[in-house]
Amino acid sequence: MKKIAIILLIILLITLTACTPKVTEPELLPESSVPGYYSALQTLPGGNAEVTGANLSGIDILRRQEDYVLTLSFTEGSVLEDKSGDAVSALPAYTLSVLSAPSRFVVELPGILAENVAQELEPLGEFQGYFYEKTDTGVTLYFQFTGGIVFKAEESADHLTLYVRASDEENAEHYHVKTIYRDENVDLGEYDFTPALCEDGINLCRISPMLSSVEEADTVCKSVNALLEAAGSDDTAEVILMDSGAAPDYTEPVSRTLLTMMGALKTNSGIIDGTMIGLNARFVCLDQNGSLLMACPQESISGDGEEETVEELWLYAGTGKRSRLLDSLFASVQKAAVSPDGRTIAILEQTGGDRLLYLYDTQNQGLTFLSAEGLGDYTADFCWGANGVLYIMCGDESMQLMAFDPVVTPIEDALTAVEEREGGNGNVAVSGDSVYFNDEYGSVYAVSTVDATRELYETADGFLLSPDGKQMLLISYDDAEVSNSVTLTLKSTETGEKTEIASGMALSAYVFSGDSKALFMLDANTGADSEDYPVNLLKYNIESGKMTTLGALASNTIFPGKDENSLILMFYQERGGNVFMPITYRLQIR
Repeated sequence: MKKIAIILLIILLITLTACTPKVTEPELLPESSVPGYYSALQTLPGGNAEVTGANLSGIDILRRQEDYVLTLSFTEGSVLEDKSGDAVSALPAYTLSVLSAPSRFVVELPGILAENVAQELEPLGEFQGYFYEKTDTGVTLYFQFTGGIVFKAEESADHLTLYVRASDEENAEHYHVKTIYRDENVDLGEYDFTPALCEDGINLCRISPMLSSVEEADTVCKSVNALLEAAGSDDTAEVILMDSGAAPDYTEPVSRTLLTMMGALKTNSGIIDGTMIGLNARFVCLDQNGSLLMACPQESISGDGEEETVEELWLYAGTGKRSRLLDSLFASVQKAAVSPDGRTIAILEQTGGDRLLYLYDTQNQGLTFLSAEGLGDYTADFCWGANGVLYIMCGDESMQLMAFDPVVTPIEDALTAVEEREGGNGNVAVSGDSVYFNDEYGSVYAVSTVDATRELYETADGFLLSPDGKQMLLISYDDAEVSNSVTLTLKSTETGEKTEIASGMALSAYVFSGDSKALFMLDANTGADSEDYPVNLLKYNIESGKMTTLGALASNTIFPGKDENSLILMFYQERGGNVFMPITYRLQIR
């Protein structure tokens, strides 16, 4: 009887189990603007996780109307050593997803052999290229496209057919942090870096997700560089601005070792390192607050479809923060200067054989193309006067000294001739009621802003005026065949007193300190360390009349800092081919 009861209980349990409905996961439905296609925000799983020993035997791509059709073929077992695998009974497990900016269609195959994954797929229309990463258990495939994409999939016995097409997503510029791709990448912790194919279609980089602002990107970049340094990597991360529909540019990685060497002043008591201000940023001028105006090279597409290098203007504050000054792009910024009241910035652009002048109003963010108002296509030089007037040497076939007063309206009344005479194609500087300029014949003239009279002020090949306008450095070449063998003379613009401070020396790059207390110059270094330190840094104290050699300098480009103990330095680092990246430093002299 007891045995019969047990049998009946077993039958009842079997019956109840058979009647219980099976719980299935809901099917993931396509959700995009293209009917039947999955969006970039969806992740689609598929295949059979119980399939083991499958191998990826082939990848093909073709264009069929609006779709790019990717066909992944699978076989059973190894295909090495001329072994041909049998057809698989079912597809192995896979996961499909999309990475954005740039668009990469991702196929994860966690449970397969990856013996035939290194295949070459030629670019095709919006398909830029293919790359892969092997994992401990399988492989991840990346198919990179321009612009946004949507996708769908079809399964057969031994093929996975994938359809990818462009979406209606609009491209937009975003900031990213980029590092070079290595076989053994450093773990960057919380930062979700993913691999991407560079614009050259050959090299890979690692790129962060889109970042909302340059401030956020700078913060991430600083943290990533700290992780790279802690891991002993010589690579550095950098911030880039990239269109979401484009691939990141490939450039040679920036070396941490080289960066730490740059900016170094080698003295008798040790090495003084510079503080890096801007990577891929070229110093232009200081404003009244001590912020640095920098020209930052960017790649752009010209009207005829050719790639060209242009420059953006950015302000780098003393706090380390930076902001783009204006949206306009310039071919090459030769000079910029801020008006005495800090409101207006004069910008000189070189484009082809023309040198064009612009004025940017920092209060209303307006940019005026001043050259089009009667200056001609060539501005040799300009300088702000203490009265807020901009003095300009400009013209077409001949030069003329002009004055522009930003407070006068209309604009045609603001521009006047300082004198009705031919000027010279040289420097322009202002001190008191005199505007100084030099010509190509070795003459320096002074023109009165009061009565427009001109006088020959000095005979010299060039000149430089101190920021306070009290001292003029006269530059005379000792030999026309040797332009760096010079005689330097200081002349007081107040008393006319002259002092020769150097003669017959191979000097270059003369700059007054920001407080006008010292004059810095560079002298060729002939020592054993000249390869790393090509010049000697010399300082002339104007009050004491003493010339001092401060040490050997790694940079041969210097700009004035805020005082007699600071300088701005700049280097160009080669980043492959003819690509050079400007790096700007601040050097604090002890």
